[in-house]
This record gives sequence, structure tokens and C-alpha cells, in this order.
Amino acid sequence: MTCEIFVLPHHKTIMAAAGENLLAVLRREGLAVDAPCGGQGKCGKCRVILNGALALACRVRVEGNMTVELPPQQRQTVLTEGIAVQAAVDPAAGTLLAVDIGTTTVAAYLLDGPTGGQLACASAANPQASWGADVISRLQAAREGQSEAMTAAIRRCLADLVGDLCRAAGILPENIAVVSVVGNPAMQQLFLGLPTDNLTAIPFAPLLREAKVVAAAPYLPECKNARM
Repeated sequence: MTCEIFVLPHHKTIMAAAGENLLAVLRREGLAVDAPCGGQGKCGKCRVILNGALALACRVRVEGNMTVELPPQQRQTVLTEGIAVQAAVDPAAGTLLAVDIGTTTVAAYLLDGPTGGQLACASAANPQASWGADVISRLQAAREGQSEAMTAAIRRCLADLVGDLCRAAGILPENIAVVSVVGNPAMQQLFLGLPTDNLTAIPFAPLLREAKVVAAAPYLPECKNARM
């Protein structure tokens, strides 16, 4: 049986199969609430209002049509400013996108290649926090089959940031020439869609040990003309 879930305050109707976990459904739709414990029912952070009553999303099974009100998103202060240094980043390039995927937050910057000047900056909470507040929880979730969902979530986050940056700078995403993405090994591998089992067993060696240059389009379709 297919059920309808009306989500507030987004006024969005999403579909789910009877028996699905509500937190998993919200994750899939990019509407996940905080779940630092990874959905184990221990932290109590994934509280929602379900048909007028408080409930933990991770403990709800979809059994019929329902209305779910999500808590207000808490804004996080992320360091996106520092000492400005005018230096050519890539004189041959046009606009550059630099992204730092942190376990907690994601910071992104648009830079002018010839001068290194900052055109715009933006940040967002890392949506993978819905699978756990820390790297270990997310690696465990990946082992349990959630790797693709976490990859989709972080790529969607970056796509949203690209949109915000380009609107602020007055440019088109397809005009971004270079994308630079950094993060710890777990964040890198989840973004690239690589397996993460190597990070859960001795010697805990990352798959990426040096910078690689690839086309950005498979990972960020908005930046279809960029190298990464």
C-alpha cells in the first residue's frame, strides 16, 4: 500500500510504502531531521509532530496517510571568512568553486581564478548528520547499506550551495571552470560514491592518497563544464 505524507512547514506531499521507517523516508526526500545517534532511538533529536502528537521519526513506521511537521531548522554559524589574500589561484581559469566537506558543516566559496578574489560564500549543515553525528556512526550506516543515500544527500547539499553561490555572484553554474573538494577520508569517499569498508578495519587506509583530477559533471551536474 502506498501512503501519502504531508510535510510541514514545506507543504510538500511525499509518497511512502506502508511499513517504511519515517526517518528513512525523510532522508530519501532530503527532508531529514537531526539524528545524531543514527536513528537508534537514543538521542531523541529526531522529534517531529505526527498527526498532532510528538514522535521520534526513527521509531515511526508508516501505516497510512499522515501529516508530519518538522522542527525549525537551527542555523549554524560556520567560518566562511578569514584574512583576504589576493593571489592568482588559476590564471587560466574563470570561476572556481572551493568546497570543504566537514563532518558537521559544509562551506563553499566562489573565487575568481585570475585574482583569487572571493565572489561569494555559503555554508550548510552536513545532511549526513541524519545518519549519525560522527564519522564512526556514518561508516557503520554505510556498512548497513546506507552509503548511496548518504552520497546522494551530500551531493544534493553541494548542488544547493552552488545555486546559492551563483545567484549571489550573478553567474551561471556552467561557467564554473574548476571545482576543488576537500574533506576527511570518509567525507571524500562518501561524496565520490566510493566504498568505505577500508576505513573500518586495520590499517584504516584511505582510498585516496593524492589529488585526482576528473570531470565534475558526474558528481555535480550543475557544474557540467568544470574539472574537479
